[in-house]
Amino acid sequence: MMDGDVAHWWDRNAEVWARHVRAGYDVYRNLYNNPAFFDFVGEISGKTVLDAGCGEGYNTRLLARQGARMTGVDLSEKMIAFARSEEERNPLGIRYEVASMSDLSVFPDESIDAVVSTMALMDCAGYEEAISEFWRVLRSDGLLAFNICHPCFTYSIRDWDYAESGEVRGVRLGCGYFEETVETERWWFGAAPLILADPYIYDRSGGLVPHAPALKANQKILKKNLAYAKSRKIPLMYMGGLDPAVKGADPEFCGRNAAMSAFATDGYWVFYEGPTYDKDHVDYFRWFTRANRAIVAGDRSWHTWARVDLAAGFHDPERFGHLVLSGTPEMIGKLSDEFRKGGRTGPIVVFSPEGFARTTYMKLAADAFLQGENMLAQLRDESQREKSPATAAEIKRRLETYAAQLAQLKADASGPMDAAKWNRLNIAVQECLKRVGKVIAETRLQALLDNI
Repeated sequence: MMDGDVAHWWDRNAEVWARHVRAGYDVYRNLYNNPAFFDFVGEISGKTVLDAGCGEGYNTRLLARQGARMTGVDLSEKMIAFARSEEERNPLGIRYEVASMSDLSVFPDESIDAVVSTMALMDCAGYEEAISEFWRVLRSDGLLAFNICHPCFTYSIRDWDYAESGEVRGVRLGCGYFEETVETERWWFGAAPLILADPYIYDRSGGLVPHAPALKANQKILKKNLAYAKSRKIPLMYMGGLDPAVKGADPEFCGRNAAMSAFATDGYWVFYEGPTYDKDHVDYFRWFTRANRAIVAGDRSWHTWARVDLAAGFHDPERFGHLVLSGTPEMIGKLSDEFRKGGRTGPIVVFSPEGFARTTYMKLAADAFLQGENMLAQLRDESQREKSPATAAEIKRRLETYAAQLAQLKADASGPMDAAKWNRLNIAVQECLKRVGKVIAETRLQALLDNI
């Protein structure tokens, strides 16, 4: 694969990539890759740094905020355009160039203090030339820091280990470790919303399985997962939705699946359609609109709906409550009357788009802090069981430190919450919980050793 091929595929992906990254969906980079990578890079303030394969500039901006004088290069003109656009909005003094990391002729010899490259070198058509160029532009005491996809887990060459039953047990490490491949991989961000298109496969056409059996299979799975909550008489509301970034799945199946899910739960569903959803996701808009109408009417024939062309104007925001921008008492009352006619029971909740997002991230934050409180309680129990007064005192000191850190993070979580704020908060909370978990593990291990 040549540089032009790599640039072509990243140009095609640039818009979606930039949108998802800036929404905080690249959680593996934010939680794992970047903390370890930046810890390795160390103090960077005041240094001249080249980000090779900078993409839309996410990490370039992070390093610039640490005081580095940054230049970013990338093969993709569209990625660089997104990076420059962000630099215009929020200037950090970053220079961006369209260039291959295997040809850095725009930079003089020994002009760079550090070259960094995060998850990009494996996409370089000439990585040997790239390493040579890094060596040329670096000063004699310069730093080269890069990471790549682990060869053992490259999709096209990974070797699965199977049990006698045929089930996958794991991945065989070392297989294909030094094998060179040329391919284009299709992958996604694990935290980004994806559309269920049949019982087991997401982000694919619903044609892989006919709609009716797929919907019935989904219904069976849903009822099984809800059984315990139902037995405890816990009311559950289906809150279906689509991220405005999502494209390419099966709109008809999504609409049918929404109606099925609403009838399997105890309440009306809320659909976040985005500010221009009726224009840039027309098919989804129409099928979800039909789902709303069926839910209100109590129409359970979601698996036998005819494939019809839903005319524009089918959506009536005063009747259907999937997105009420101004929830007046009269509007909500009318919605309630229509909803009850369908024989449905349970609460009706109406959100604005901002309210929907805020509530979602507040729930995620509450879950994270609950996990933190549970872990602190475990650490408190360990300190009480500790026989050594000195060790017990040290555990209590750490307990107080971590409790104070979580309390501060909880205070920071108050107020409006969006994806970016939640992402920053979650990284900090998870880092704190990792430290708490490490102390718990060390304490329990020492207790076991003392009893041997």
